[in-house]
Amino acid sequence: MSPLWRDRVCISLSPGRAGLLRFSRGWKPSLVDTDVASDDGAAEDASGTAAIRLLEAMLAKAPQSRADASVVLSGHFVRYVMLPWSEEAVDDRDCEALAQHQFRLIYGDAALEWVTTVQWQGPEQPVLACASPKVLIDGLQGVLRAAGLRLRSVRPYFVTAFNACRSQLPEDSFWFGVVEPGRFSFGGVERGGWVSIASRRLGVDGSLRLTETLEQEALGGDGSAERGHAYIFSPEQEILAAENHSGWTLQALSLGDGAGLVADRRLTAASTALA
Repeated sequence: MSPLWRDRVCISLSPGRAGLLRFSRGWKPSLVDTDVASDDGAAEDASGTAAIRLLEAMLAKAPQSRADASVVLSGHFVRYVMLPWSEEAVDDRDCEALAQHQFRLIYGDAALEWVTTVQWQGPEQPVLACASPKVLIDGLQGVLRAAGLRLRSVRPYFVTAFNACRSQLPEDSFWFGVVEPGRFSFGGVERGGWVSIASRRLGVDGSLRLTETLEQEALGGDGSAERGHAYIFSPEQEILAAENHSGWTLQALSLGDGAGLVADRRLTAASTALA
């Protein structure tokens, strides 16, 4: 069957929550189904097993077979490192080995249970590496396979949100961040390439700490992305343009009318899978 005629299912997974959007395929795809399930008691589950359990129950209740699945992972499930350019690392396998070593130096033996992927940015540019719990990735693949869904992609929310907002961002150097419940993922771009990416937990006063977090990263990072202004995507929490004592100004981003597919903001992460 041609991919053009397969439905597409967009799934978001975060601690204690799973969201789903289904689009019909063809010349004029349209949104045909939505669902979201949550378990407040599992809001601290960093392994993702609770989210997989919710997704499995969701798919059993309303089968979504004969479709391609694109999955968006919350920043709670992803860790990042930037690897310096090395002529000795000639392929993904070399970079993944370097990334796994770096993750273990930072996070200890817990990193042995993670799946690592890398993204090249070009010659002489740092290599972006990210890692997620193996139990989450294995569980996801098993649940989708049992439901008759073909896995098309698994990407971090930070990446899909950036792609969805790219047309609203400068071409050269800037800071970009994504706020979701309890988590702030952000990074600096310099000459069109990432020079730093980080993810931090947020407390109940998270909106007041964004500028402080950005300032700490800008001062402690190796890159020289211009500090003082950041573009923030925060669909579930209002972020007003503001400036604090550190001199940072935050500019709120939205998906815009063309991508505002669902009214339930808990499903915004799933909708960014279309980017």
